[in-house]
Amino acid sequence: MRRIANRGSFVTKLSPDESREHLRLRLMLEGLAVSEAARRMTTSDFEELGQLLDAIAQAVACDDYFGTA
Repeated sequence: MRRIANRGSFVTKLSPDESREHLRLRLMLEGLAVSEAARRMTTSDFEELGQLLDAIAQAVACDDYFGTA
């Protein structure tokens, strides 16, 4: 995104290769973030995550996709 003072924000045009590279980097960073988060989770964090996943599964089973947010 490009921002120009007093004009606004504009979406940056990327080539297909640039888009692939951005996606590749994002996937690497997200994998690293998940790995770090998992190492730092406590037992209560895992329990809370399990409860959230159960709530999501229940909402999906009832076709309540907005209930998963």
